Amino acid sequence: MKQKKCGEQDCTEELANELFHQKNPMHGMGLHPRLVHSRDGFHIVEVLGRKQGRQASFADARDRIEAQLWQQARTRARQQYLQMLAGQALLEGVALQGADAPLVQ
Repeated sequence: MKQKKCGEQDCTEELANELFHQKNPMHGMGLHPRLVHSRDGFHIVEVLGRKQGRQASFADARDRIEAQLWQQARTRARQQYLQMLAGQALLEGVALQGADAPLVQ
């Protein structure tokens, strides 16, 4: 069995939501009563301790926020471009979810 110490940035989104985004910070101490499912599979989780976090100032987080927003915009643009290509493709026997216009929502 693989044991790992992890912070929020070290986990998949599903696992991070289960471990770090809870209203009661002491909730979930000890062995979790159920398996935690993520894109990496199922996890047996035992929480041995928690540390109080600190709110970062905007100045400290600005570069990270900017990079994340750029990445989201690029990902959306790629998805829209691929949907336009799929909309123009002529394939028989395969149904592609495509678009005819460049502004895909």
